[in-house]
Amino acid sequence: MLRNISERYARGLGAAIVAVAVLLLASNAVPAKADDAGRAEHVQHVHDAGR
Repeated sequence: MLRNISERYARGLGAAIVAVAVLLLASNAVPAKADDAGRAEHVQHVHDAGR
C-alpha cells in the first residue's frame, strides 16, 4: 500500500515539474516585440501654465 501511495506522489510530482517546465519554455519561446516607434510621434505634452 505504501508503494502505491509513493508511486502516486512521484507521478504527481513529475507531472508538476513537467507542467512548470512547459510553462517556462512557452513564456520564453516568443517574446513580445516592442512596437513603439510610431506611437512616440502622437504623444502630446501638457504644460502647467500656472506654475
